[in-house]
Amino acid sequence: MKLISFTIFLFICSLSFSQSISATKIISFLGSQDCEEISQELEFLGFEYDGENKISEAFIAQTYFINTTYGLETFNFAKNDELFAIVYNIANNDFLEIIKSKLVTNEFSFAYSFKDVKFYENNKMRIGINEKSNILSFFVALK
Repeated sequence: MKLISFTIFLFICSLSFSQSISATKIISFLGSQDCEEISQELEFLGFEYDGENKISEAFIAQTYFINTTYGLETFNFAKNDELFAIVYNIANNDFLEIIKSKLVTNEFSFAYSFKDVKFYENNKMRIGINEKSNILSFFVALK
């Protein structure tokens, strides 16, 4: 009986605190910058391709989405001749806090705010956090 109770407890915890894309996976994507690999991984996780989204003249993003129990999540990635960018709209505020706590470490310093986005950076990456809309954005130099 204890084993069954423990198994049910673990299952409920994993449903409550799991996330579609982990902080480790995001760092991996930023490091590889391999659009084909990222697309395959997103599709493996259950995301569906939603086409290209023209962010600006310089950026045309590949857009993926998934409907979770918490709502719609979108994941965009793009690159131009200088930058590789990821924009992740998370459905659950708890997931945002988990990823934020793992990625915005003491290596990062607050850079500036623009509208509802707070930007943090170090010498390798800039992270934008919009807590009102649950959006994380990541920018790194193109390899």
